[in-house]
Amino acid sequence: MEISTVNLQKLTVAVGIGWAVFAGTANAASLTTSGTWTDADPADTVGLTGLGTSEISWGTPFPPNTFQSGYSFVGIGPATVDPADLVASPFALGTFTHNNFPISNIPAPGSITGATLDVGLALDAFSTTFTFNFNHNETPNEPESGICAAGGVPLCPDEVRVLDGGVSSQFITLEGIDYNLTLIGFSQDGGTTLVDRFLTLEGQANSAVLYAQLTEVPPPAATPEPASLLGLMAMGGMAVALKRKQQPA
Repeated sequence: MEISTVNLQKLTVAVGIGWAVFAGTANAASLTTSGTWTDADPADTVGLTGLGTSEISWGTPFPPNTFQSGYSFVGIGPATVDPADLVASPFALGTFTHNNFPISNIPAPGSITGATLDVGLALDAFSTTFTFNFNHNETPNEPESGICAAGGVPLCPDEVRVLDGGVSSQFITLEGIDYNLTLIGFSQDGGTTLVDRFLTLEGQANSAVLYAQLTEVPPPAATPEPASLLGLMAMGGMAVALKRKQQPA
């Protein structure tokens, strides 16, 4: 997998779904999310399985361990929400689990370095998919320096990070305003603390809730209108003419 920026895709909410809530009218809607792991890097990682599902695994278990490492994502819902709250504050998107079990790095590549998650989001009759990339750091359990690459102490924890600022490539239009879906962070205390990286001790299955928020797409940089450009060119021509006129014969 090549983790790169995808061209923005505009997804417009269908008329009549009831998005008047974004104009300030309270309303209840049913929110459901799901997750599918669609890609991993490198694609030839030993033992890589589960692409196209909600759980991927990789690596050769290192004896006496019998489990692979992996990720899973379990969505939420149906949950009753006020759609306006999806813009106003972070909301639970689903549960991310990192299974960090000892695996062999031989033959290489024994572990992934990144993965792509497609999150399906349905709000009443409207549904779409948002894509997010994660970086995976499979650290040595006993580094020669004695210092763990991601922090902690040996046996060193492995690290997961959200890439691209957690901002989806896709956006939707609500009440004439474009919104990205943005991952705000991982939380293990009900959303009180949100962090952009997730550490899992060796030999553990560690879960956290992923929080997200609809964030307004920044407007594009303003460019002069064609008429304005012509005006500037005309003004520039006048200035040159005046300068020539003022020169002595």
